[in-house]
This record gives sequence, C-alpha cells and structure tokens, in this order.
Amino acid sequence: MNTYKIADLIIKMNPKHDPLLSQAKSYLINTSESVDFVIPDISKDVLAYHNDNQDLTIGDCEYIMYASYFYTKLIEYNGIYLHASAVVKDGFCYMFSAPSGTGKSTHTNLWLKNIKDSLILNDDKPAIRIFDDAIYAYGTPFSGKHDLSINKKYPLKGISFIYRDSKNTITQINPNESLSLMMAQTVRSKQEKYLVKTLSMLETILTKIPVYKMGCTISKEAALMSYNTMKGQTL
Repeated sequence: MNTYKIADLIIKMNPKHDPLLSQAKSYLINTSESVDFVIPDISKDVLAYHNDNQDLTIGDCEYIMYASYFYTKLIEYNGIYLHASAVVKDGFCYMFSAPSGTGKSTHTNLWLKNIKDSLILNDDKPAIRIFDDAIYAYGTPFSGKHDLSINKKYPLKGISFIYRDSKNTITQINPNESLSLMMAQTVRSKQEKYLVKTLSMLETILTKIPVYKMGCTISKEAALMSYNTMKGQTL
C-alpha cells in the first residue's frame, strides 16, 4: 500500500484507478513513520457499489468508496468532512456549502478573480478537525471533478450555506439552525459511536465558528460581501 500525508495525518491506501489515483499524487510520501490508520483492500466494496451504480465508472466508484471509508475513520481523529468549497485568504479558511449544483465552486472562483491572494484549499470535500483551542480546515485528495486541492491546513474562520438569489444577502445563524444544514452535508454514519461523536464535534464547531446563510448572485459584489462579512468587517 502507498503512504499519504494529509497535512498532519499519515494514512495508507492503495487506489488503482483515476480519478483518485491522480488526485492523491500530491499527498503521496516516502516515509518510515508509523501511520495513523490504514484503509484496507476495499475492491469488493467498490465492485458491489459499481454493480448498483452502473452509470458510474469503476474509478468513480473507487473514489466514492475510499472517501466514505476515509471520512468515517476520520471521526476517530476528531474530524469530519463538509461538502463544500473551501477558500483561503490571509491565512484563514472560509467554507461555502450547499447541495451539488448550487454554485459553491462558482462562488469561490469569484474570490480567486476578485480577492487578491486567495486560493482554493479543497473544492469538494475539505476536512475539519478539532483541537483543544482551535479548529482547522484541511485539503484532502477528495477534491471533486476539477481536482482543486492543496495538502495544507488553515484555521477555519467561517462557514456559509449558500443558495442562488437575485440579490446578495448574508446573515449569521445560530447553532440550532446550523446543525441540520451541517448534518445534511457531512457523513451520517449508522453506527452509534460515530453518530454520537459527529454530533459532539458539530456542537463544538458550531459554538466556535460563525455560520451564515447567504443568498448570492454570480458577481464580484457577492464575493466581496461574503469575504468582508465573514472576516468580521461589515460593508
């Protein structure tokens, strides 16, 4: 099996097909260090998933199954994933989450075009990990069809759940309202131990990190609005 370093986690897995094989290359390392966890041979699971999803390639199925295993295991390391596009500016990460097709990547691309020195951390499934006094966002190999990801971590500054609108609005929401939105865009394991841990982590994240709901157009003004609000400066 190959060894990969995802910021400060070291894992072993053995992808065999694109897209995961190509997307994981920048995470591949040569090391004699002990690993945090191993993803076993899941080829049977991949084939079973492919049998139920014939519209997907075997590579797509491998990508999905490895991601599912990785993000479930990550819960044991005080981490979850969020289905989001994560952008970095001034050393902080900002995440934009929504169902597929809403425009997460479109919005963060507006940051790249209009907000100097911003960059994409991960464009599909960034990880979030909790430490004693800090919450970090991580790039991972599971970076979506555009494969936009870097193997780094940054302090998480804010999360925004976006929807399309004819005008630009952004409002901070409370943890109770945030919880269902977060649960809809992360791993929802059927195993009790993982579900309990996930809910505990979400409670910590939602009490420490500001969460917003944002209606937005495809415009420079939308990007500037979200950046100025989420970094703590009102327009």
